[in-house]
Amino acid sequence: MQKSLTHKMPKMVCEVCHFFARDSDDIEKIQTDGCCTECYNNFRFIYGKSWDEGKRPTIDEARAKMYIY
Repeated sequence: MQKSLTHKMPKMVCEVCHFFARDSDDIEKIQTDGCCTECYNNFRFIYGKSWDEGKRPTIDEARAKMYIY
């Protein structure tokens, strides 16, 4: 009889920009804050208390601030 794996896969998609995690730092940040490192750095401190209350930028706003080619 084959045993099944019971460990959970970590979330690997940013809830803000909807891109996959790029590295282990992104995976950790997605687990703790729901977004990748870049979205956190770009918006967390700008939004301040509103971020704590759940406000997030739109996908278009998030992607417009990213340096992706």
